[in-house]
Amino acid sequence: MAALHDDVEIAGPPGRVLLALQAMIATADVGAGLQPTGHKFVLYVPASAAAMPGAAAAVAAIEEAIEGWTAQDALRRGQRCHAQADGVVTAGVPIGTSAFVRTTVEGVLAMHERAHDELEQLCDVQAAYLLLRYSLSVRFVYLLRTIGPIIAELRDLLPRHDARLRRTLQFLLVDPTATPERRTELVAALRGLDDLAWRQAQCRPREGGLGLTGATLRWAAAALAGAHDCLPFIARHASAYCIPVGALDAVSSTLPFFTGLRLAFTLLQQLASPAVFLFPDLSSLLSGSP
Repeated sequence: MAALHDDVEIAGPPGRVLLALQAMIATADVGAGLQPTGHKFVLYVPASAAAMPGAAAAVAAIEEAIEGWTAQDALRRGQRCHAQADGVVTAGVPIGTSAFVRTTVEGVLAMHERAHDELEQLCDVQAAYLLLRYSLSVRFVYLLRTIGPIIAELRDLLPRHDARLRRTLQFLLVDPTATPERRTELVAALRGLDDLAWRQAQCRPREGGLGLTGATLRWAAAALAGAHDCLPFIARHASAYCIPVGALDAVSSTLPFFTGLRLAFTLLQQLASPAVFLFPDLSSLLSGSP
C-alpha cells in the first residue's frame, strides 16, 4: 500500500487487495469520518493476472465491494468501477499500452482546452496572464517529464497544446474592455500569432519573453531531465523490477524508453548552440558529467 497526498494505491493478489481496501476504508471512516467515492476508484488487472486460476471471481468481488461504496446517483449515470487491463494512471502519469497513454494525454489536453475557453473570457489581463503562465502553460510539462520518451511516439499531440497557448495569448493582446464576442472577432482578425512572436513569448521575461512553455520546443529537454532524475533509482532497484542490467544502457538498450531518449537527445543537440552543449553523448548527459 502506498499513498501520495489523498491518492492511495494497493497492489497485490486480488483477495489481499480486497481485505486491505476494506480495512483502509473502515479505518478512514472511524478515524476521520471519510467516506469513499466508489466511481472514482480505478481497478487495474493486467491480462497476465486475470488469467490466473480464481482471479475472475476475486476481481468480481472487488468490483462488487466498490459498487457498494458508489452513490446510487452515480450508478444510475453509469459511473461505476470496472477492472481494466490496458493501463492505469498513477500520480497523474499514464502507465500502460501506447493506446492507453495516448487516450490519457488526449484527455488532459481536452481538459486544458476547456480551461483555455474559460480563461479567454477573463477581462483582467494580469490575472489571465498569470494563470496562463504559471498554470496552463506548465501543467503539460509534468507529462513531458514523466512520459517524455513515450511522447516521442505522440509528438503529433504537442502542437495541439501549443496552438491553444498561442490562441489564448492572442486574447490577452486585444482590447480587454471589449465584450467576449468582440474580443473573439478581434482575435480572428489577427489571423494567428506569427512564429517569431510565439518564439519570443517562450523566452524568459528577462530575455524579453513571456515565460510561456511550448511543448514542441520543450519536450526533448523535459524528457531528458525526467530520465536524469529517475534512472538512478531504477538502476538501484532494477532486480526488483526484473530489468536486466544491460537493458538500462543508454546507447544499446532496445527498450522504447531509451529509443525515445535517444531521439530527444538528437533533437536537443540540433536545438542547442554547440558552444554551450557540454555533453558529447546521451550516456554522459544522463550521468550528469560531461
